[in-house]
Amino acid sequence: MGKTAKDILALAEKQIGVHESPAGSCNVKYNTAYYGGKVNNPALAWCSVFIWWLFQQNNAASLFYGGKKTASCETLWRDYKAKGQIVTTPKAGDIIFFDF
Repeated sequence: MGKTAKDILALAEKQIGVHESPAGSCNVKYNTAYYGGKVNNPALAWCSVFIWWLFQQNNAASLFYGGKKTASCETLWRDYKAKGQIVTTPKAGDIIFFDF
């Protein structure tokens, strides 16, 4: 696979319907790839891990957190902010962060 935003979005779209099993366990294929095995821990949210996985699968690991791993949305946001990569008008392929 390539490493364009279009490629990453196409793979993301193919993931629609993937879910945790059992529900609430955070056991999902993205966490399995990230942690190296199945998990059963509701504290291991996989929002950032899913994005990490997409970049890994598209030979674009260096574009996600400089090629390192993080499962923390906050850590990822701070890294992009420090690099001046936070925008207020996102384009297709940008990582979106929500602040609840």
